[in-house]
Amino acid sequence: LTPLRAAGLDGAGMTVMFPEQALPPASSLQAYAAKFHLPPFHVTVRTDPSKWGEPVPTSDSYYSEVAGEEALDLEVVHGLAPGAREIVYEWTNTSSFPDLIQAMIADNPGAILSSSFSMVNCEESPGGRDDAIALNAVFAHAAALGRTIFFASGDRGAYACLPDGDPKTEGTLSVDPDVDSPYITGAGGTSGFLASNG
Repeated sequence: LTPLRAAGLDGAGMTVMFPEQALPPASSLQAYAAKFHLPPFHVTVRTDPSKWGEPVPTSDSYYSEVAGEEALDLEVVHGLAPGAREIVYEWTNTSSFPDLIQAMIADNPGAILSSSFSMVNCEESPGGRDDAIALNAVFAHAAALGRTIFFASGDRGAYACLPDGDPKTEGTLSVDPDVDSPYITGAGGTSGFLASNG
């Protein structure tokens, strides 16, 4: 990052938005910024439980897992672009995910959308194709507006569905429906193999 910093590029004037199911504790974000000598985070949070569902509460046993992933999302962007503004849209209703993405795009002209969320079903799974079609319509509209969208392809990318136990899709290479669109950039899905000597 040194050449970027030397050129004065730190994300100032840019906005990155994230669909997240819970916000990590402010203390963990503060600790990250302090450890790496970065300015404080500038995070705005938006919720609409009636449309997108309640965020995962801190009392929920699932919260620590969700908050850890969310912290990673915010920290990576802050490490790369500490001058950027970050907006978190909290949600949990997966059926409203296309509506959430559409609202994020409409509310924040020019912002970059970054998502590590995975719909955890394959485009070839029952319902997966419908999910892909619904999201693709939103992504196509965003692309026509010149928006930049990054979606995580999942830890295993096209191999995530092998095997998935469904005889209909067994043995089929298939990506998650939220990353199969030509209008976004799918990131990840790298498989690493370790030799016996490490």
